[in-house]
Amino acid sequence: MRNIQARLDKAAKLAEQGHVEEARAIYEQVLTNRPRNTEALYRLGVLHAAAGRQAEAVAMLERAASEKPEQLAYLHTLARLHMDAGELTEAVNCYRRAALVRPQHVHTHRLLGDALRLAGEPEEAVDSYRHALASIPYDPELLTGLGLALADQGRLAEAHAVLLQAVAAEPEHAGCRAALGRVMVMQGRLVDAVAVLESAAALEPENAALRDEAGALRARMENANPRTGTDDS
Repeated sequence: MRNIQARLDKAAKLAEQGHVEEARAIYEQVLTNRPRNTEALYRLGVLHAAAGRQAEAVAMLERAASEKPEQLAYLHTLARLHMDAGELTEAVNCYRRAALVRPQHVHTHRLLGDALRLAGEPEEAVDSYRHALASIPYDPELLTGLGLALADQGRLAEAHAVLLQAVAAEPEHAGCRAALGRVMVMQGRLVDAVAVLESAAALEPENAALRDEAGALRARMENANPRTGTDDS
């Protein structure tokens, strides 16, 4: 067993040094003798993913997760791989499996909520965020996710209230402010939205997309009927 671990450690070091093929060969040799070695399966899956071999990566990571489902890193990595490939249903299923293994794992429920939102399932996303918020009531990222999921359902007043909580919990979090500004746009409150988006852009001056979004909204407001920008509904 110590010999196997030494080989795995050597392969990991080789991979870090850029000797990927040598590392892969060692992992494959280990798996020839120990086909259920989860560390070798996982690390080999990561190497396949980095090389763009999606099918091989998924196969290795699935085997690792099946052998040791309590190791959430395996399922999380598999889910991210599916997300990167645009396979949202598969990613959601991976996070659901992880949530079944560790029902109180807050990070898993946040990731599940994010994946559900992207998959167009805002109702379930709301449930996932709220489950996580029961453990960390004032987490700004969880509150932001919940607010956006509520907005996806058209529940704009609730979304606005939740996002105000997110900004209050972390005033310097640009993402929270940007989300609040976007919901204000959906509400037709352009004056307020511009101010909030510009404050978000000021917190991340390197974020050109956010800066452009705020600028485009200001131009839209200035070119519109003044009544549009002062809607307090």
